[in-house]
Parts: sequence; structure tokens; C-alpha cells
Amino acid sequence: MKNQRGAIALVTLGTVIFMLAFLLSSFVIIQNRMQSQAEIKKETADLYGKKMNNREAIYQNYFATETESVPITNADQLLSIGSNKEIVVNGKIYKCSADKNYILKDNIYFDVEKYITKYANKFGEYTVNNLQGLIEVNVTTVTWIGINELRAQGLLTGTFNGQNFEINVKTEKGNLIYNAERNYSVLGI
Repeated sequence: MKNQRGAIALVTLGTVIFMLAFLLSSFVIIQNRMQSQAEIKKETADLYGKKMNNREAIYQNYFATETESVPITNADQLLSIGSNKEIVVNGKIYKCSADKNYILKDNIYFDVEKYITKYANKFGEYTVNNLQGLIEVNVTTVTWIGINELRAQGLLTGTFNGQNFEINVKTEKGNLIYNAERNYSVLGI
């Protein structure tokens, strides 16, 4: 009987020690998680607290300054030059006024027919007299009014820098490619 009581006491003692070790390790793990969560909450509160104090500065960062050049990355932006429209590029709002500086940031391809009604003031009609056989025929072609023409019409007084990119315009007569050599302008077909 003594041997049985000693064995029972030893098993009970081992079980209690095992349970204590398990509970102690669980407590340490839970404490570490709570401490990590408290640090993350503090960092998050600090981060948002700083932003809330600077909300006016953050709001102003959404708008380009008057001296910032307007990046042009697509046809809609290209045709907005000098229009006083506001465009959004990379999360920043730019006003396309006539006195702004513009920078072409990518090659642009567009079809004139698609844009004629949307941007009528950016396109011109040219009538050409053609001889087909013995009959004189008036042929009307529509072409893109380029940067030089916008400047000549007083619609653009700033500068336009192409940075070695091209503007590829599809017209009735085929594709026209404008690059730095042609100063990004269409002066007729």
C-alpha cells in the first residue's frame, strides 16, 4: 500500500508540475502577444495622430504647385494642354493652364477620329484641291493641332518638353509621328 501511495503521489506531483509549466508558458506567450499588440496600437496611434495634425499639409500635397511641370502620359492629357482643365496624374491634381510647363512622360498613340467631337478646339480642318483624272475635287482632312499651333493661337504660353518621346497620331491619311525634331507640332499634313 505504501508503494502504491508513493506512486500515486509521484504521478500526481508530475502532473501538477506539468500543468504548472504549461500554464506558465501559456501565460508568457499571451503576455508577449499582448505586449506586441500594445506596441502596434501605439505606433498606429502615433502615425495617425501625426497625420491628423498635418491634415492641411497632406491635403495641399494633392495639388501641384504653380511652378511644377505637368506630366503628360496619355492622349486625353495631351489634348488638355492649355484648356484650364484639372487632370490627375499619379494621384496629384494639375491645372492645365496656358502658361504651364508640360513634360511628355511616355510615347502617346491616339486616333484623331475618336477625339474630334470631344476636343473639337484641338483639331483643324484643311481643304486640299486634288485632281483625280480631269476633275478637281475638294478633299477635307482633319488633323491634330499641335503644340506650335496652340502657342500661335495664344492657347499656350508655357513650354513643352518631349524628353525624346513620340506622339503618334492616326489620321485619315495614315499615321503621323511627332518627336523632338518636329517640335511636337502639326503644321498641316
